[in-house]
Amino acid sequence: MTKKEHNFATILFLNDQNEILLQKKSLARRYQPGKWCMFGGGIEENETPEIAIQREIKEELGIKLTEFKLFKVFNYKDWYTGKIHVFTAFFENKISDISLGEGVGFAFFAPHEIDKLNIINHDKKIIEKFIDANNEKLNK
Repeated sequence: MTKKEHNFATILFLNDQNEILLQKKSLARRYQPGKWCMFGGGIEENETPEIAIQREIKEELGIKLTEFKLFKVFNYKDWYTGKIHVFTAFFENKISDISLGEGVGFAFFAPHEIDKLNIINHDKKIIEKFIDANNEKLNK
């Protein structure tokens, strides 16, 4: 039996202290309850990854995403197979601008704190690759 392909768009927001914004999943969530993850979600039919991430951020954080760039596209195999389009952006909003539409919380984490968090496995691997690729910038 072949798994259905699902593609995702996610984002790594950095603040002015080079901390990464993550979302905490609800304990009632069927998939990966209580874990930390990147913001984002599934790319809908006839939607580009760029449009998907803008929609997801509006739905999940209540903010309009205008400036962002693609970090990398990763192959994904878990419950589904597909691709994860990972974008990055500078978080220029205020925390008070966030209107959380999904999950039970959010927080910024320094790169050295990532190892200590209970993060969805594939998200953790992606975040580690992002940190490795941006190590010099993140450790200023």
